Amino acid sequence: MGEFFKGWRRKAGCVTLVMACVFMAIWLRTFAATDTIIVGQVGISSVDGVLAVVTNDEIPTPRWESADAIRLDSDRVRFHWQLRLFGFRRGVDGDDQAWTIPYWSIVIPLTLLSAYLLLTKPRQSTASVTQPDRPAAV
Repeated sequence: MGEFFKGWRRKAGCVTLVMACVFMAIWLRTFAATDTIIVGQVGISSVDGVLAVVTNDEIPTPRWESADAIRLDSDRVRFHWQLRLFGFRRGVDGDDQAWTIPYWSIVIPLTLLSAYLLLTKPRQSTASVTQPDRPAAV
């Protein structure tokens, strides 16, 4: 078993596999609960299978209700989505901006990268083997 973890590829493969599992767990949680972190006037939410970011220049702090709507204090804001492509979205509502990144776009590349790193054979070392000095024939 110790031979399997020799080299940086296998170690990096294990780390990326763990990261993929963590993001997959977060992805599944988004369908049951909404998690939000607010730093200054930037709100980062995990909701409806996407990672959503809202920037707001005014005092009210953004709180996501769903992937399409947020609440700024008591006002409900609907974004005009300028870009909608494979779950990636960018929207505006006045000075407020929002971006959504689907979790599949994080989980699938991490899983493929970890599979590549774990399943490919490591390259053979190209270091030459040095021979011990032999006495010269007389």
